[in-house]
Amino acid sequence: MSMDIEEIRDSNTIKFPRAIDLGESVEFISYLAKGLHAIIGYRASYKVSLNGLGEDTSKRDENVEIECKVHALFEGDVISSSFHLKCSEDTPDLESIMLNSVPGWKLPDYNPKLREFRNNTRNLVRQYFKPD
Repeated sequence: MSMDIEEIRDSNTIKFPRAIDLGESVEFISYLAKGLHAIIGYRASYKVSLNGLGEDTSKRDENVEIECKVHALFEGDVISSSFHLKCSEDTPDLESIMLNSVPGWKLPDYNPKLREFRNNTRNLVRQYFKPD
């Protein structure tokens, strides 16, 4: 059974119930690092497009993306993984995690421990956003 591009993207995406801003993203990444017992290195990029074609310069769009690299000892094995925190199209606030994948691989092609680690990541995201 093959998966189309949309199914693969959906299986690798963890949507947030609410968007978080850049400031809260540091707290969120720290929460994941603690919950996964991992070292997470991250790099944030901020892009703004300005339109200077009219009388005044206006902002056309802005985009925030945070790339995270994860290293953890998980059930006796070292797990290395990565993901991106992505913003929505109409705001620079972050709304989802996109887990990186290997092109052409289906979910069963991944190491079972990595799949479980990714499920743990999904569960931690749910817990983070769970109302008190």
